[in-house]
Amino acid sequence: MGRKPKDEQPSLGDAQEKEPKPSVAGIDWSIMRQETPREATFWLPKKIDAQHGAALLFRYVKAEYVMDVLERACGYGGWSFEIAQVSQGQDGWVVGRLTLYAEEGRVLRYENVGYPGRVSYDKASKEVIAKDDEPLKSAATDGLKRCAVLAGVARDLREESGGIWVKANIITKDGKPYLDPRGPYQEDPYDVWERQRNGQVAAPEKAGGQGPSVSDLVALARKKFGQGSLNKLRKWLSEQTGGQVSDERQIAPGNLADTYTTLKDWTGDPDAS
Repeated sequence: MGRKPKDEQPSLGDAQEKEPKPSVAGIDWSIMRQETPREATFWLPKKIDAQHGAALLFRYVKAEYVMDVLERACGYGGWSFEIAQVSQGQDGWVVGRLTLYAEEGRVLRYENVGYPGRVSYDKASKEVIAKDDEPLKSAATDGLKRCAVLAGVARDLREESGGIWVKANIITKDGKPYLDPRGPYQEDPYDVWERQRNGQVAAPEKAGGQGPSVSDLVALARKKFGQGSLNKLRKWLSEQTGGQVSDERQIAPGNLADTYTTLKDWTGDPDAS
């Protein structure tokens, strides 16, 4: 067999020097910024209120969904993600960089910080209760999702900053409350989410039969204040408490009923200084 001509020989040096350029028609922003479908979301418990038998939940998406949206919106090879910086400390954060290749050779870059899963400690013994076994992987995944939010992917989930409170089945282990793995919730979180979304607050849901939940308060604010209701609610809370409470999640469970009633009867202007 004869040797191939020199100009047909593969060159490792050339391969390293030439970065492949994706061939894409552009970015479909309607796909990037579409409302996140219900079937793509999951519920993450952020807080357990054992006294009132309730759990505070937030919606989230997995990295696979984010990558699928990027693939459909940007085309194959139309996006890339890299880790631009890694923390040298114990917190383990990373800086992720998402690059989108737009039409006519334009490049869009988004950067954000990603964090690993939290490490939990026993307050008395200071021993580690739970930790992230793959912190760098978790931080990179978190960085990808946070960068994608800047470009519009699943941004609607970030706007649901108040979360929802649902009635929950809670067990106690070693003096600490946990959701019952056999059946954590007494109601479908999506039913509560839909009611909050539609502003259905005529009959407030009760957390463990004790009174209105935070989700009810947020829904009432949406009905009462309209556009920008969450920011107006927080401004109202700050004014009502002399700056001691500026976020609906800071309200003590025992004060929720009074706060809800006060807001319901309030007739002032949330935009007034």
